[in-house]
Amino acid sequence: MEYGKQLYNTFIPGTLSWNDASNNKAFIDGQISLTNNGISIYYVAKTSNEPRLQEMAKDIQHALFPIGPVGRPTQTMSVTQMMLFKYSKYPEAAKAYVQFMMKPINTTRG
Repeated sequence: MEYGKQLYNTFIPGTLSWNDASNNKAFIDGQISLTNNGISIYYVAKTSNEPRLQEMAKDIQHALFPIGPVGRPTQTMSVTQMMLFKYSKYPEAAKAYVQFMMKPINTTRG
């Protein structure tokens, strides 16, 4: 608890009230330089019409968390929902794709 309190003192103001988009905005605004959901930030920067954000996209890097003493990655990923709309043009093919993608061999790293 004491460590968390000391760490919080280094955060930019307002982090306790952030919603899902807040760290993206803080990164794009240059208030933070590291976040755990880089792909959405990269997409915003890459597809922006602003030259500053397009340049930022060229410099955004993605990496796995460091491997600690257990000797293997331990980070968890966000829950990924896969769904099909009732009106999907090829529902059986889509279901087969979802089943394939969710097989353990396709969802874990060796």
